[in-house]
Amino acid sequence: AEARLLRAFHYMNLLGYWGGTPEGYGYPGGLGVPVRLTPTNSPADGAPIARSSEQEVIAVINADIEFAIANLPAARRGQYLGQPAANALKARLALRNRDYATAAAAAAAVPVLTLSPSYEAIYISKNTSESIWEMNFDPTDTNQLAFFYLPSANGGRTEVAFTTSLEQAHEAGDTRRPVNAAAAPAGTTRKYTRPVGDDNVVLIRYPEVMLTRAEALARIGGAANLTTALGLLNQVRSRAGLAAKAVTTQQALIDDILRERRVELAHEGFRWFDLRRTGLALTTVPSLANQGFRLLWPIPQRELLNSNGLVTQNPGY
Repeated sequence: AEARLLRAFHYMNLLGYWGGTPEGYGYPGGLGVPVRLTPTNSPADGAPIARSSEQEVIAVINADIEFAIANLPAARRGQYLGQPAANALKARLALRNRDYATAAAAAAAVPVLTLSPSYEAIYISKNTSESIWEMNFDPTDTNQLAFFYLPSANGGRTEVAFTTSLEQAHEAGDTRRPVNAAAAPAGTTRKYTRPVGDDNVVLIRYPEVMLTRAEALARIGGAANLTTALGLLNQVRSRAGLAAKAVTTQQALIDDILRERRVELAHEGFRWFDLRRTGLALTTVPSLANQGFRLLWPIPQRELLNSNGLVTQNPGY
């Protein structure tokens, strides 16, 4: 069950970067990726295969997730996968594909967790109360996240930095701002600070699940759903030291939730997928203007060559 949920997670990422259509995910004619479902026990088993359609890949992902939900321990979380992670990934995929009823139900199936009192403590400490799935690293088994953020004076090489627009997206008094847009060292985040490479990577946190459920309910609409969505949004805002929002219109609530996702989940790998699934990438990223084909990343040339012509390049490249 763990292996199949890992497979689902990786195919979600492959499909998220290289699949779908310029309009987003889950639309007719969406491109997929090659899908291998049998072991490669011999060279013949590893022979090139063509790309499946997006819908075929989604079906495989969903089958793996459902198997994981049925077979993983009900409460296990942290560095080992359990049902909470499986339901969270089910909700994440459904939201991406605009299946809001499924997204809301799957998110609601994740047990309620206590938010960490401090946003920064989630990353200074490890495996906190709101962590659903977290990859543990130590000085022997390392990652390079801090290395790419930090300047050379702090043991890094400054290849990644936050944008001015991310800094400006935080409201006055938002306690997440100094974490997401750190002043020292300039241009870094407090989420990844250990140049020795032992920052943990939180792959699923409970606030993502809360905001996924909130957005799904807000998009479904109806007075009861909007009230529940607003309550979830305001729980996340409260931890950040922000005043509660009030409902004005359905669209205004959706916009508030999307803004909250941007700051709450900053530097955690959600922004690109959120822009693509909501159709906002072309108007948000100036370099993409009039180049919608770039919303699907180019297939690496090595993959094209190794496929013996079975895999073709994404359109436009």
